[in-house]
This record gives sequence, structure tokens and C-alpha cells, in this order.
Amino acid sequence: MLRGAIDDEEKRGRFSAVYVIAGFVTVIITFLSIRLLRDIHPVLIGESSAAAEGLQEFSGLDSTKMVISLNVSVLTFSVLYLAWLANRLRLQKMVDEAADLKTRVMTRLQQ
Repeated sequence: MLRGAIDDEEKRGRFSAVYVIAGFVTVIITFLSIRLLRDIHPVLIGESSAAAEGLQEFSGLDSTKMVISLNVSVLTFSVLYLAWLANRLRLQKMVDEAADLKTRVMTRLQQ
């Protein structure tokens, strides 16, 4: 959406790069906040005793429900991604066809 909203290629590239950097920084902040501001998140990377405690919280009947929820979510978002990807490819094809028609009309008008 960001790339489609800006016409100037240089600005579009710059804004997209800044957006990606901000997204990457957000991932790091989220990871550190889970580690430093420990609340209900189990620690899976780091101390082995804390990791074992965290894994025990999800054992038993709840584990099955969580696996089902995870699989349904992954499947749903994969289908959503594929639908968006197909739509984006179709849109790009239409843009390319429109640009081709525009160049053909312009060359025909110049003759």
C-alpha cells in the first residue's frame, strides 16, 4: 500500500526502506519487552529451568487446543496471503497492460 501511494520512485523507495527498518526495530523491541518485562510469556530462549517451566504451562489438554488454534490460524493466514498475492499479481498485470496500451496510443497519435 505504501509503494502504491507514492508516485515518485525515489521517495517511494526511501519511505519503504524507512518502514522496513521501523518494522525490524519493532520486532527487536517486542522481543526485549517479553524478556525484560516478564509477565505471562514463557521464556523459551535462555535459562533452561525457566524454559522448562514455560513449557509445562502448555502441557495436557490445553496443548491440543493450542495446536489446533495454531494450525487453523496458520491455514487461515496462508489462504489470506495467497488471495492477496493473486490479487496483487492480477493488479500488476492490469497496470502493465494499461501502460502498454498507453504507449501504443501515444505512438499511434504521434504518427
